[in-house]
Amino acid sequence: MHEKVDQTRVVVFLLPSEDQISGGIISVISIYKELKKLEGNLGINVFLSTHPQAPPFMGYTLHNRDVKIYDFKQLIKKSLSKSSILFHVPESHVVQFYKGLRHPILDQLKEDKKLTYDLNILNQNPDYFPETEDLTPLLKRIRNLTQTTAHYAYNKPFQLSEKTIPSSYLGTYPGTDNYENVPFERKRNTLLVSHDKHPQKETILRSLQNAIPELEIIVVQNMTFEEYTEHQKYCKFGLTFGEGMDAYFLKCILYGGVGFAVNNATFFTDDIRAFPTVFDSFEQLSKNLPSIIQQLNSPEPYTAVVKTTRSVIGKYYNHGCYTKRIKHIHTNWLNKKGCITTEVILGDIA
Repeated sequence: MHEKVDQTRVVVFLLPSEDQISGGIISVISIYKELKKLEGNLGINVFLSTHPQAPPFMGYTLHNRDVKIYDFKQLIKKSLSKSSILFHVPESHVVQFYKGLRHPILDQLKEDKKLTYDLNILNQNPDYFPETEDLTPLLKRIRNLTQTTAHYAYNKPFQLSEKTIPSSYLGTYPGTDNYENVPFERKRNTLLVSHDKHPQKETILRSLQNAIPELEIIVVQNMTFEEYTEHQKYCKFGLTFGEGMDAYFLKCILYGGVGFAVNNATFFTDDIRAFPTVFDSFEQLSKNLPSIIQQLNSPEPYTAVVKTTRSVIGKYYNHGCYTKRIKHIHTNWLNKKGCITTEVILGDIA
């Protein structure tokens, strides 16, 4: 252990042990880093850890190379045996986490009355959320089960057996207050396209290139994270073939660009769904995208759309509000015996 455990309340963020660039992983580390700043103020210790069943893992080489990720069993056995622990676990790894709890070390610790642990599910994508029957066994091992959501549209409590599992909107680290609004004059005449596979992707991009040959279409593949960020910051347009409310759409808007997506009922609130750059289907997108890009590719209409969309986005994606939510959620955990639920903190929409 490189860090001392000098508090009886400990927060542990669990991470996948695959060395990859993932928006979900980067998001979890972001929450960890913000909470780490509050350790002394809140009287807690904060750690990153592998999952109980994970092989030894030294850390990520493609991003966040500065963070220390501890081995789960070593962290629990040597340092946390007299603590109350809040585990933050990504939704896609909750079942893996639960199965990993079937370990002699943890069974022994569970019998220690001075140790209690709570579990918060970091629900970043409901498509990967566990089935109810896979969550029910957790109620027997966890003192409190809660969830936080990365997106406002699906922030609501859910029923598990006879219990109502509370939900708090946490959000993500990018916001209109910590991303530069790059003006039209500094933008490059490029369309940045997500790496996602889609049956209509090739046809849509070919049709678009034929209609607007001067537009450079860049598909994100075989590039470093730094190269990707550079393209993202200076592209005029972004297009996602993924979940919709992802970095290709959201960060494009945060950087003062125009993001295009197809509506996804899970992730889009009504006000974002109403954007002129959000389509009802890929068929509609394919038909209208060339003309919309041509209409917007001049300073006045481009800036008007950016101003409107960025204003609405800032209601939900505001870094200042995000850090306040992190503090409120963990303050509630400390004060209310495991309950993380807090009031909804949103940005002001101009």
